[in-house]
Amino acid sequence: MARVSAPKISMNLAINYSRQAATLYETGQIALDYFKCPAWEDLIAEARAILPTYVHFPLRVGRGVVINTEKKAEADFDHIEKLLKMSDTPCVNIHFSPFDTDYPDVAYDSLASADIDKVVDFSIKAIEQLVKRFGADKILVENVPSVKQTHMLCALYPDVISRVIDETNTTLLFDISHARLSAHRLGMNEYQYIRGLPLKQMQEMHVTGIARVDEFVLERLEEKGLTDTIFHKLAGELVDHVPFTPLDWDITAWAFEQIHSSAWRSPWVVAFEYGGVGGVFEAMSDSLKIAEQVPRLYRLVKNQHLMPY
Repeated sequence: MARVSAPKISMNLAINYSRQAATLYETGQIALDYFKCPAWEDLIAEARAILPTYVHFPLRVGRGVVINTEKKAEADFDHIEKLLKMSDTPCVNIHFSPFDTDYPDVAYDSLASADIDKVVDFSIKAIEQLVKRFGADKILVENVPSVKQTHMLCALYPDVISRVIDETNTTLLFDISHARLSAHRLGMNEYQYIRGLPLKQMQEMHVTGIARVDEFVLERLEEKGLTDTIFHKLAGELVDHVPFTPLDWDITAWAFEQIHSSAWRSPWVVAFEYGGVGGVFEAMSDSLKIAEQVPRLYRLVKNQHLMPY
């Protein structure tokens, strides 16, 4: 099906809802358009009392079904609709992360055409369930890196991601940190990898820094009573959801150059996926980092070149 070019839109800036971010916003230390919130009804109400809030759903493609990763069961579409109505959420996201356990008959790293076709076909079947309920224009497919070889490797490749989006007529939730981690995993140049994604079909964008999980990070978590987190499982690995470093700013600024020049589609929202409520995300939240980095990101989103970084 032929696509109609989307009109250029004004981008919004969001950040993961956290008490630190809320305080900084309410005291005028940072400017924001939205909070991004997990699919937790009480937290949505809390965040929305301060600022418009949209939901990021814990959904992924399973073997022909949509999986809720928090409940580890098939997704409840009625509950998704309820959260859409009680928030300011325009779209439903789904992570393109087929697990190796979904395909016990296929080696996780197989790149055989028949195996790729199987993963793609079942993923499309899952996404089409959401399309039937909510409409293709409301469904965002997010690129996701593999963690500890738990995902089917073929799903990391830009041409496979593009194929799934094209065949479902959906749009891309572009996570630039996920793309960089996938490029690292595949031994590809980050910029080359990103250029292969369907960025003319982007509707939302996520940004964070990337860092290696070291002893300092783990000690900080353990000081707060967290001794068995996803970061502990990924000790020594590169992870996202951390503050920007100079290298992160460089590639993020390049991405916004592509958007503002209309080389890529303008997303309706850019979310800084740093901080949060509960667990490792809350433990890693740093008010000073949020206060320092959100204004710089705001200027990139709003294309305010005359303002210094």
